[in-house]
Amino acid sequence: MSLKKWLKDPNTLGWLIWAVVSLALLPPCVYFMFAYTYETATPMMRVMVGIFMAAIAGGLVTWVINDILFRIRRRRHNAARADKKRDGRKK
Repeated sequence: MSLKKWLKDPNTLGWLIWAVVSLALLPPCVYFMFAYTYETATPMMRVMVGIFMAAIAGGLVTWVINDILFRIRRRRHNAARADKKRDGRKK
């Protein structure tokens, strides 16, 4: 399977976007946990909560991106359908 065909699958693209966004948000979220937690929290707990926070925030950002991509795809599909319908009436 070619890379282009693989990336056209909305599910694959959504997971890929989530992974990239989560990895991009990982350092700021871990830093946030180290900066805003008490000293009694263990470093491992801070890192794990930072990873969890990055995954959740990445999911929210990916949700917005996927919704935008879906709306663009739907608009293109509806425009193509309307053009096809309009061309059928003229003949």
